[in-house]
Amino acid sequence: MILIGMLPIGLVAYTTLVPDAGPLAWWEYSHIALFHVAMSLAYIDVYPGLEKRSPRMTIATLVERAGSEGACQEQIQQILGAEAPVDTRLKAMIEEGMLTADDGAYSLTRKGRILGWFFWFGQEFARLPK
Repeated sequence: MILIGMLPIGLVAYTTLVPDAGPLAWWEYSHIALFHVAMSLAYIDVYPGLEKRSPRMTIATLVERAGSEGACQEQIQQILGAEAPVDTRLKAMIEEGMLTADDGAYSLTRKGRILGWFFWFGQEFARLPK
């Protein structure tokens, strides 16, 4: 929500701090808004992968570091450890306030439902397969 909230602040700052800017047409504001929202949603989607390295990224890094020798399956399993990637992601979503856990059952919080709606809308808008 902070990212989306920065849009009006940025537009006001631009029109007041850039003296030669002049007033923008409605379509210019809509282009700026569309770009900002798209970049914000892309950041929201990509950030979890940057926050905690995905198993795929960990494997790729290990194999790359192994060089021409390559990495065996045992090395990869040792690096990945016992914690399942799903458990890591669920813990992160609970910490972020997206999910709650009650007796092993996960439920979306209000914040999680809002984010889920954005993803659903994006999928519907782009007509992606379900």
